[in-house]
Amino acid sequence: MRRLALAVLLVAARGPSTANSDSDATTGHDPTTMAGTSGDSPTPTPSTTPESTTPTTSGTTASGPPSRCGPPCEHTWEYDSFLIPGMVESHFRCLTRVRGDLTIPGNTDPAIVATLANLTRVDGRLRIWGTDIPDLSTLACLREVGEIELIDLPHVADLSPLSGLRRAPSIRLRNLGIAALPTFAADFAGIERLELANNSSLTDISELAVWGLAGDTLALELHRIPQFTDLGPLAALPLVDAARVDVSLFDLPVSIRSPRSAPSRPGRSSSPRCRS
Repeated sequence: MRRLALAVLLVAARGPSTANSDSDATTGHDPTTMAGTSGDSPTPTPSTTPESTTPTTSGTTASGPPSRCGPPCEHTWEYDSFLIPGMVESHFRCLTRVRGDLTIPGNTDPAIVATLANLTRVDGRLRIWGTDIPDLSTLACLREVGEIELIDLPHVADLSPLSGLRRAPSIRLRNLGIAALPTFAADFAGIERLELANNSSLTDISELAVWGLAGDTLALELHRIPQFTDLGPLAALPLVDAARVDVSLFDLPVSIRSPRSAPSRPGRSSSPRCRS
């Protein structure tokens, strides 16, 4: 009787035997983690998942509308943080917006830069410096930037690819090959700050009068521009309505011609505050 009771206890402890449990014991799989294994699992394996044309880089927003500018894209996408293309292992085809800063340093592969051809907006600062890109044609779709800095690009003499810009309140151009300021879109919103430095071929800033002011302040810095001799375009700016105008002139030709002062309104001064 003792042997019979012991056998009954052993059967109760082990429980009923099933085919699935025998299979699990044989294969060594945990039945709660069967996704992606062979058999009748409904979960698709990576090899059966359709390939996405949108980069899977973290910080992206995918499945946007079709592209309106640049190479055709069925779906566009946005980058939700600051971006340095040379440090991200991904292509940027169909990228239309960067919600932070976009920095393109000197060691960036021009082939990577070329994939930015759909870019229309940079919420923060667009900074390009010392790169080997031959021109700015990749940025022809750009319409809005919080700030733009082009630095140490002496081979870049043509800024016409930026002609579609509608908003760029702060502009810094250093050591470029340009002879004149670029023309922007007809509805360009104006500037608040302009810095021009070490541009050895620059002679014409007349486009500044067309840009206009974005608000009631203007900070203008002109440094080390040996061919520049005429401040006349400043006279066409609505400086009378500006609450503050700061102009910094440094290492310019002695023969530079100052702008004619516009008539001032009562209680306001039309003369800019100059630093040299």
